[in-house]
Amino acid sequence: MRSFNSNKPNVVYRECLKNHAAAIGRAAYDGCQEFLAVGREGTPEAFNKEQKQKMLDLAEKLGWRVLKEKKELIHHYCEEIGVKTSSFRDWVYNNKP
Repeated sequence: MRSFNSNKPNVVYRECLKNHAAAIGRAAYDGCQEFLAVGREGTPEAFNKEQKQKMLDLAEKLGWRVLKEKKELIHHYCEEIGVKTSSFRDWVYNNKP
């Protein structure tokens, strides 16, 4: 703890928890006490029923694991259904049984 002005309260900085917000499943605050939306930062992507079903099919085919060895297959599949690869990866992580 460090205070530069004795009239102000001490400020304590904690570990940033931004990377852990998605796993919580609701609103979270990082170590700096900034509000974080659920999931990744930025605008969340909405999927239609068909995209969700196709992502479910692929996730089950992959055993709910997004492996580097399957990068080309995942990329091709995501392009086909109109979903970003990173969004698919996040969806798998957040919906894994």
